[in-house]
Amino acid sequence: MEDPQLAQATAEAALKVVKLREQQAIDDNDQLATLITDAYATVAVAYRRASTVYRVDEEMQQLGTAAVHLLTMATSYMAAQSAEITPGDDSSD
Repeated sequence: MEDPQLAQATAEAALKVVKLREQQAIDDNDQLATLITDAYATVAVAYRRASTVYRVDEEMQQLGTAAVHLLTMATSYMAAQSAEITPGDDSSD
């Protein structure tokens, strides 16, 4: 599969996840869930736009890849922070 095809497939998969997460949303105030959904939406838009650029502009390809890595790190960090807070919350005792 060529890079533009892979980018298009990635965009479509991310968009499916966004639609599914929106349908299953339980709590609109869940910041982590919103962040994750927004991250998938960002990936969908970025890869859809990048799918045509990848063929002609290697610098844009590298920039897109860096953006996805940054987003992945931010999502992992937020999940780790949420996990640290949730298990230690014994305020209901």
